[in-house]
Amino acid sequence: MKVLVLTVSFPRKSMPASGIFLANTLRALRPHVDDLLVIAPRVFVPRWLGLRERWRKYSEDPLRDEWNGIEVLRPRVPTVPGQHRAWWSYRVTLPWLRRVVRSVQRERGFDWLIGYSLFLPGLWAAAMRDEVPHTAIWAIGSDVHTYAPKSRFSRRAAAWALGGVDLTICVSDYIRDLVREMQPRVRSAVTFYEGIDAGLFRDLPDRSALRRELGLADDRKYMIYVGCLSEAKGILELTACFEQVAARHPEWDLILIGPAAEQVGASAVTAQSLHSWMAKSGLQGRVVLTGVLPNDRVARYLAASDLFVFATRAEAIGTVLLEAGAAGLPIVSTDAGGNREFVGDDEAGLLVPVRDAAAMAAAVERMIRDPSLRKRCAQEARRRALERFDVWQNVHTLRKLLEQSAHA
Repeated sequence: MKVLVLTVSFPRKSMPASGIFLANTLRALRPHVDDLLVIAPRVFVPRWLGLRERWRKYSEDPLRDEWNGIEVLRPRVPTVPGQHRAWWSYRVTLPWLRRVVRSVQRERGFDWLIGYSLFLPGLWAAAMRDEVPHTAIWAIGSDVHTYAPKSRFSRRAAAWALGGVDLTICVSDYIRDLVREMQPRVRSAVTFYEGIDAGLFRDLPDRSALRRELGLADDRKYMIYVGCLSEAKGILELTACFEQVAARHPEWDLILIGPAAEQVGASAVTAQSLHSWMAKSGLQGRVVLTGVLPNDRVARYLAASDLFVFATRAEAIGTVLLEAGAAGLPIVSTDAGGNREFVGDDEAGLLVPVRDAAAMAAAVERMIRDPSLRKRCAQEARRRALERFDVWQNVHTLRKLLEQSAHA
């Protein structure tokens, strides 16, 4: 089997964590297929514009490189980044990418063309279904629950693309159900849990050793969040929750790992506003802001912590929940999207309503007051993560899924 993947997110020099979950899945898949190629187009930047700091990152990547044994093509296309320009981007980039796909298809004869994300790779894959024997869309989350309903174009484009490919791979049952609502005549929509690189969470040092390594106090308790520090991920509710918890439990601190909003183009929440919040609330010294960290470092912070908190407002299934579970952490999460598919009903953790800081604080306090509950949830979360969401095991399911769909 030969697989060609279209994506706009894949690790590169300026953003080594971009598309890391897809990258890890493909790294696990590579030994089980005959050929694998990733096409990750980059925006074309004129040489004079590439001298400016804002645009430099788009011009640094080579046209062809390799990531952990995976061959990557990065053709330059004339477009401007941003989901809100989807119609413009699709129309302008399609002819350029079609030429690239035709060229590699003539040389290597791929069996599958997979668009990773409905916008824009899924649209590209659907438009090029005559170039490759089989086409698929990998529906990953915000492309379905946030961007697809945004405009008349996005709704119609989503339905058209989903109805035109042989297979739609969905990262959760929640996303699968949304796909079927958007396009009742979708040929095949199936759930495939990408999973995580569980190896990062095996054979870690004990918690005390990790805390010494990371500069964390051994006599403190830590609740931790990993992800973008943005409104969409519930950072306002999370900070409000911690204010309530911190006032009643002075032994608990908060660790925030991830980019501030201005680093990812989001709005309202910035690193400066978070520091202002800490000063105003008297929480200096009780909140650790690490910024963006590599995955292996994130794993160590998770394993050094005591409780994972996730206040997201919309989610396909929180991959960070899986990582927290693999690290052996009990979870308090919003009941958003597919999060319940991992957390369950008071099994791997506690679920609370979206946008309800008081409910989240109450759930955190319940965990704090009940060590036996924390221990039970932590054990179940780790068992689920390692048994059901290990990418190195799940990749066999992906290969079988592609084989069966090709012969259907």
